[in-house]
Amino acid sequence: GFVFGRAAEEMAAVRAAGIDIEIVPGITAAHACAASIALPLTLRESVRQFSLVTGATADGDLDLDWAALAAPGQAFAIYMGVRTARVLRQRLLAAGASVALPMVVVENGTRANERALATSLGELVDAIAAFGIKGPAIIFGGLAWQDANLTMPDKVHVYRAPADCA
Repeated sequence: GFVFGRAAEEMAAVRAAGIDIEIVPGITAAHACAASIALPLTLRESVRQFSLVTGATADGDLDLDWAALAAPGQAFAIYMGVRTARVLRQRLLAAGASVALPMVVVENGTRANERALATSLGELVDAIAAFGIKGPAIIFGGLAWQDANLTMPDKVHVYRAPADCA
């Protein structure tokens, strides 16, 4: 794909081999996953910036602008972040994000085996483990249906730590 995929490398290799290609426009996985669970990616009065970031890199270093991602009014989608969720949580919290920051994980988005999970930044790692999320998945941060005066779809599971459920 054109977002955190190898499209540029693959196109260059195919063209170097003398093969013509056709690019068929589509939408990003983040947009498809959000649409599938009716989760708005921006809100006119409160979420004016939406970022796409990667949770995995070839060199292993997650060198992101953590302060920008943790800032109020910022929302983001993390591609390939299931395995690095603990590091993502740690760095976001260190940059000033709230443990209560809404997080939504969509695994196998738009497919028959899609699963969606709503939780908080503080519970993200435990929620992923409890639901056995393996990926492929998009992790959304800073977005919540109630902020848009919407109701969370029934197909979205909610995870709260056992102490919070009492």
